[in-house]
Amino acid sequence: MIEQGSGSLIAIGSIVGKRPLAGRSTYAAAKLGVIGLVRTLAVELGPHGVRVKTICPGAVSGPRLDGVFRAQARAQGVSEEEFRAEFSKMRHCAAWSPNQRSAMPVPSSPHPRRFHYR
Repeated sequence: MIEQGSGSLIAIGSIVGKRPLAGRSTYAAAKLGVIGLVRTLAVELGPHGVRVKTICPGAVSGPRLDGVFRAQARAQGVSEEEFRAEFSKMRHCAAWSPNQRSAMPVPSSPHPRRFHYR
């Protein structure tokens, strides 16, 4: 990709890497590691025309999520119904398209190797 001057790398993270849940420290640490790796690769590869992104899916309905809801309700000392009601109020997803460049590294100073995220 560096040789051709373009390309895209996409990693799968998790919303838990950005918004941790009680009792999920190892999972959150792993997903935050993915996010950090992708951000670093974006800075390193961006100047070569390679885009690097992380997709952080939120909750996906099913038996696994039901178990997470039960555990979180217990950890917070509320009923599962109360936890589900609060969870449903959260908005933590955004639309993404392959042409979106909002997380591309862009020059932040006259020095071409210094980047920031906008």
